[in-house]
Amino acid sequence: MSADASSSQGSAPIAPDSGPATTRSGAIWSTLNGGATVLIPLGVFVLFARMMKPSEIAPIMIAVAMLEIVKALGPQGVYDVLIRHPESDRGHYESASALFALSGIALTLVFAIVVVLSPMMMQVVLPLQAILLGLKILLDYLVMQPQAVLARRMAFKRLGSRSLAAGLVSGGGGIAIAFVVSPVLGLISYYVLQSLVIYLMTSIGTAAAVFPRWHPAAMREMASEGARATGVRLTAVGFNYVDQLMLGTMIPAAQLGLYNLGKRIEVVAISLSSSFSQMMFQPIFATAEPEHRAPHMGRGIAAISLVCGVPLVVLALHARLAVPFIFGPQWSAAAPVVAVLGIGGLARALGGVAGSLLTVTHRNALMLRIGFWAAGVSVIVIFGLARYGVEIVAMGILARNVVFTWVQFRVAGDARGRLLVLFVRSCFIPLLAVAAASLAASMAATALLGTATPLATFIVLATAGLAGAGAGAALLYPRM
Repeated sequence: MSADASSSQGSAPIAPDSGPATTRSGAIWSTLNGGATVLIPLGVFVLFARMMKPSEIAPIMIAVAMLEIVKALGPQGVYDVLIRHPESDRGHYESASALFALSGIALTLVFAIVVVLSPMMMQVVLPLQAILLGLKILLDYLVMQPQAVLARRMAFKRLGSRSLAAGLVSGGGGIAIAFVVSPVLGLISYYVLQSLVIYLMTSIGTAAAVFPRWHPAAMREMASEGARATGVRLTAVGFNYVDQLMLGTMIPAAQLGLYNLGKRIEVVAISLSSSFSQMMFQPIFATAEPEHRAPHMGRGIAAISLVCGVPLVVLALHARLAVPFIFGPQWSAAAPVVAVLGIGGLARALGGVAGSLLTVTHRNALMLRIGFWAAGVSVIVIFGLARYGVEIVAMGILARNVVFTWVQFRVAGDARGRLLVLFVRSCFIPLLAVAAASLAASMAATALLGTATPLATFIVLATAGLAGAGAGAALLYPRM
């Protein structure tokens, strides 16, 4: 199958013997898409972290968290229903286009009101320039309908390349504005430009976007399952961002900045998993026969373990050295939070495999119930642990992520008693080998060079990373 397979693939089931090839092709482009979505933003964030203090970055990160929660209030779950329909179901795609456009406009206005009223609710004051971030909501909604078409076509190349282009354009534009105008406006512009480029590359030259028209019958057909899927997405966003908003009302900006840095690492893993879900896991699970889902689930666990698990395990092991080296010495105190939330992000990313299966197999109601329980636990964790410091809060978030990821896999039930074996072979043992190889390499490099100079520190970290990556690739890629 070519990367830009046409829609003539329809909804035919994926044959068992084509699974590994399909998964690896999808994994390559999902990794490029996710890497561009994550690594370029992380690089941009590193530059801004070096230009700004933790207390200066915290308000923008709170605004982004607010933005994601407001965005999740709209009917994003209709995307999960829409992707099940072949492209020939024109009425469904035209109705979804209209719904997404109206929702994007309305929620952009809601976000502007929230920013204006934020000083009445939080210790951290949001700058009025943050209102411009609302444009990201509109663009993210407008892109959903044409993205569903491209995902249905399994157009991995187009979906992967757009994030690379968006990262380069938005990163360059945001940094330029930061130097010419201000870092705050530069960081805001970066987020908006990223969504703009993704929308343009998804819509222009693909014939994927349709003119919005309202078809009541099509909307009624998608409404109930779409509402449940939207609830699932809302609870997932709560997983990602509600802890930051709650902590914003409870701790000073400087401490919140340290937590935000760790949260940024967690979101890196979640964003990569989301890329895999939209581009690979959801289309494959939606078209696979039930008896073929367990092998796809195992390949998904291996893919996430390789792409997310390897770097996060290496980072967690060497956080005290890596965090000040990458982000600057003013962020040294964030190292424990980065390590713990990084592993928590891996747990969430693995949960994306089971979540993708549940959302495209008419089990959004089950996912929604799980999400409500998870949201309740999140509130208890934050209120119960905030007084003990952000490191303890991070440990609570990690425990929550591990428990609810395991619950998602268990309720999916598609591994038929093989779930523990899949995790041992495709996650636990390979990542233990990654940890051992990385530690051994770093100890050898440190014994030879020490870490007294930036160059020596770089060599130690690079050696540890390369050793871990080599072990991970050797053990995990054959399982994808």
